[in-house]
Amino acid sequence: MADVPAGFETPVFQTVLRKRLMWGAPRLVTVCVLGLGGIAFIWNYWPCFPALGLVQGAAILGTWLDEDWFEISLRVLFFKRHYEA
Repeated sequence: MADVPAGFETPVFQTVLRKRLMWGAPRLVTVCVLGLGGIAFIWNYWPCFPALGLVQGAAILGTWLDEDWFEISLRVLFFKRHYEA
């Protein structure tokens, strides 16, 4: 980690500082997949787990191919007018 000035040494979890969780997938995707997996486990809906695994795997592959794919896709989704030719 980078050096911090005296008086600013606050213990912070490493996952709060990093934007990537669980094998490099973006934080929002990982939290949503884990949340939906928890709901599927509580409701005993097992066919959901392969689909969640595919979503998580696609997020990991997308991050491996392009580090900022998730932020770019969110910008294109919400500011589509600015990206039109």
